[in-house]
Amino acid sequence: MTQMMDISADLLDALLAEKIIPGTARDALLSQAEETGLGIDQVIMARGLMEEAELISFVGNTMGLPVIQQLAPTEIDQGLFAQFDQDFWEQRGVAPLRIDDGAACLATGLPYADDAIREVSFLIRQECEVALCPSQTLRQAIQRMASDNRSDDTATSNAPLNGATTVEVEESSVGRGVELLVADAVSAGASDIHLDALESRLQVRFRVNGVLRRHAESSQLDAQAVFARLKLMGGMSVTERRLPQDGSCSVNIGGRSIELRLSSLPTQSGESIVCRLLDPKTTRRAWSELGFDPVVSDKLLSLIAQPYGMLIISGPTGSGKTTTLYTALQHLNDGSRKIITVEDPVEQNLSGIEQVQVNAALGLTFGRVLRTTLRHDPDVLMIGEIRDEETAEIACRAALIGRLVLATVHASTARLVRERFINLGVAEYLIDEVLLGVLSQRLEAISCSACGGQGCASCDHTGRVGRTPDVELWQPGAVQKWDTSA
Repeated sequence: MTQMMDISADLLDALLAEKIIPGTARDALLSQAEETGLGIDQVIMARGLMEEAELISFVGNTMGLPVIQQLAPTEIDQGLFAQFDQDFWEQRGVAPLRIDDGAACLATGLPYADDAIREVSFLIRQECEVALCPSQTLRQAIQRMASDNRSDDTATSNAPLNGATTVEVEESSVGRGVELLVADAVSAGASDIHLDALESRLQVRFRVNGVLRRHAESSQLDAQAVFARLKLMGGMSVTERRLPQDGSCSVNIGGRSIELRLSSLPTQSGESIVCRLLDPKTTRRAWSELGFDPVVSDKLLSLIAQPYGMLIISGPTGSGKTTTLYTALQHLNDGSRKIITVEDPVEQNLSGIEQVQVNAALGLTFGRVLRTTLRHDPDVLMIGEIRDEETAEIACRAALIGRLVLATVHASTARLVRERFINLGVAEYLIDEVLLGVLSQRLEAISCSACGGQGCASCDHTGRVGRTPDVELWQPGAVQKWDTSA
């Protein structure tokens, strides 16, 4: 591969030496580059000292790279281009030109797309040489190529693969394999897909009814290719395999959109990726489909019908808290109430409900969002999770001034939720004033009637055919506790 280098490191000195840029501009350029985080090449163009075409010619001569001032769509390699969509190439600022002697040539503009070139090289499994091209010219060529490909889609959709390169066929095969994998998981009712790169094979398991079961294990599947495809779908860095990453994407399965939440983890044998499946079919249910005991169900309905106060739902991860909350919101969403949710992340889009996703990296914390949310005068406020003093305090204040607040809190039992709020710094009188009740829920296995939980063909040898809520509803000061625990 062409040796990568930081253009900014040597560019300014070379331009000063050639007296293309006056020496008096040196300090100002360096200062602006440091303040803005931009490269010297970007600062030079931003200040109008050189046009991009002129700067590219100078950089090409300095680095010994070919320069393309005009780029026609016909010069782009159609086979390589078709492996990814238009957004992929535009976002990375590169375009594939050709493959000569086993090496692909990639056109890039300024700033020099070092990371993008490495990523494309990894994905197409080809060494990559580099040519420089003005960014606007490059972008227009990518757009024209994408437009031409869309025009040819109908004519080529049934064409044989005889003329396709091996890389194209492999990429298409991996893409179809990942889509089929997700479809199989949805069909099986899985909540998660676990993919582990073992020493010589890829292990795939589905979590169904709370139990992991093996779906596939094959030395024929290329773990790196599958992981690269998933990372690409989830907006993660394909070349980063040393650090954990998180991503998300949506796929269309059976006519409905399935949200995938992806998490990668470096392991001794390679990598492990877990895909959480968020299926609208499972999170959007009628109240009667939740499986609660009728006594608990009626009491919960009476609590969420209150004009103000706070109802807390607790339970471990995967216990159905989100499903219960979303079902309650849908029940309340009759158009007469303004409903706002603050979540991390937003699990499913709910029509008619304003949903906000927090982003701590941007300073968009639960506390900051909630303070602004209250100015929008909501009737119902849902908080994805109360985990700190600020969020707990604002939630209680919101309930005190006339809002119905629904939220989740991590606690081992319903009664300990009150103690959890006190430990977070909320005054006892305040939590006692606003707390309507606490629902603590878990999902218990439903044993297969055919084998009594021993495992048979009817239950796919798991011994389970489903899960049902095991709940405790507790109210401060109430004499009776509604408990449907076995």
